[in-house]
Amino acid sequence: MVSAELPDKEKNPQLYETVTTCMIHGPCGAAYPNAVCMKDGKCTKGFPKPLSEVTKGNVAGYPVYRRRRRAAGVGLINGKEYDNETINQWVVPYNPYLSQKYNCHINVEVCTAITAVKYLYKYVYKGSDKAVITVEAVRGEGNQTQIEPNEILRFLNARYISPVEACMRLLDYSVQGQTHAITQLTIYLENEQMVTFRSSDDPAVVVTRGKHTMLTRFFELCASEAPENQVTISALYQDIPKLFRWVRRKRYQAALGRMIHVSPRDMQRFYMRVLLCHRKGPTSFENLRTVDGVTYDSYREAALHAGYLENDSEWVACMTEASQFRMPYQLRQLFATIIVYSQVVEVDALLEGNTKEEMVKFHTLKNLNDLLLANGSAIAHFEDLPQLCEYPHLVLDSLLQNNIIRRKMEGYSLDVLQETVDQEHLLNDEQRSVYSTIINAVDNPTPGNTLFFIDGPGGTGKSMLLKYILAKVRLSGKIALAVASSDIASLLLMGGRNAHSTFKIPLKLDDTSTCSIFKQSHLKGLIQKASLVIWDEAAMTHRHAFEAVDRSLRDLMDNDDEPFGGKVFVLSGDFRQILPVVVRGTPAQTIDACLKSSTL
Repeated sequence: MVSAELPDKEKNPQLYETVTTCMIHGPCGAAYPNAVCMKDGKCTKGFPKPLSEVTKGNVAGYPVYRRRRRAAGVGLINGKEYDNETINQWVVPYNPYLSQKYNCHINVEVCTAITAVKYLYKYVYKGSDKAVITVEAVRGEGNQTQIEPNEILRFLNARYISPVEACMRLLDYSVQGQTHAITQLTIYLENEQMVTFRSSDDPAVVVTRGKHTMLTRFFELCASEAPENQVTISALYQDIPKLFRWVRRKRYQAALGRMIHVSPRDMQRFYMRVLLCHRKGPTSFENLRTVDGVTYDSYREAALHAGYLENDSEWVACMTEASQFRMPYQLRQLFATIIVYSQVVEVDALLEGNTKEEMVKFHTLKNLNDLLLANGSAIAHFEDLPQLCEYPHLVLDSLLQNNIIRRKMEGYSLDVLQETVDQEHLLNDEQRSVYSTIINAVDNPTPGNTLFFIDGPGGTGKSMLLKYILAKVRLSGKIALAVASSDIASLLLMGGRNAHSTFKIPLKLDDTSTCSIFKQSHLKGLIQKASLVIWDEAAMTHRHAFEAVDRSLRDLMDNDDEPFGGKVFVLSGDFRQILPVVVRGTPAQTIDACLKSSTL
């Protein structure tokens, strides 16, 4: 079906001629920086492609085609020299039958990604084909014709009508079709609609320009008693484009309504959208907030009393039960986990029910903010909660410091660390060698000596060795981050956490993913201050996760030359046990997902 190698010249000379003439990319790369496909020092088409003895599984929807190494030598193709041994790296994938039949460039790929749909739409809507031609007057006598080169006149964009398109248009066949148009429905709070204007416009006219919008017209339709408008009594906001036409300019195409997306962080508009998704026939903003004859002050309250939202009784019961046997700090951890990872309707009510005095509330908010920062959020993201700025007389200078770093520095007992280090004599010779090498790298980091992998079967003492390394580094006053590929594995490390949670690794990964670490966040400061990062059970994590962390750390540390931005990184695991999980993957795809297949 698809080949990405040169065909046999002796067995099929015609196909060989077509492929070498029409299906060879380049040359490009570092030796040809001015090639048209080059951007920022790299080929935009991804050439040269990697050599491979077999076709491997999909990478972003495309397979890694078989491109075998050929005999050594230098070949001349289209007047350009290529290394015959690696020439297959430059072959554009093709179908042998089509290439031989039409003797031209036809790129054929196996594409299994959803982007194939986008590709089809691109070809339908991209417009007419274009050709680059040159029109010159012929000079010379007899058969001696000359065309003087003129770079200014060389390029002329001309519309090109292919025979197929010409036939379709002459016979008046449709070249594209669409059944419905999508009407975007705006959502805004009362008197907060967007109005666009020029600086030269009359302010009096501008003020009245946004008076009528789709939303206000929807309310007017629902309030109208005209017989033709009675259908709106049982209509939702998104149903209106199917029943009526917004006559800004006349269009008679069938339409479907779609309300714009509103983030839950924009709470009032979010709950207003919830009401519009369920309430039929509202007549005004106030009527939208009215439930069973009672008009509520906020859309959230209206949605809650209308039964469109779940109440927080389960979380109230959870906090009440935990308060019977949990310490205060553990309760704050539980509260932070609930509001970050669960859908709590009334966050403020859940907090008020568990705090009383002002000082207690302030310190609760302060510690909650620390916990939320550790989970990639902040108390400022929850508008319903009291904010620290409401207590200016209690705010301490320490709030301006990086609390994540402070907790890492203060979170371990010196006695426990010293007791652990005092047990170094339990290490065997091989463990001691690894221990000394890593500690020396932490104390004296040098380029090319910052990335380590500790390999060993289960039960050989990898976790114990990591415990001693962490204790030694932390006892010296440095920050050592301990992460693992699973929550259970992280429990075996002192201060260990899940790697995805620590580095904000995306759930959906590919070979271009990066972590969601903001340069203004406290997490960035923690990573920059860290002298050591330990990642246990690394063998079970997809290589794309490590590559995402690598890209992010190179950016955060402003060091593109060293793995993980020059941080001392210790990976530990056992490839004899659990390998990365590839959904419906082949053994070759599973191996390709392993860390050993990474460029790291």
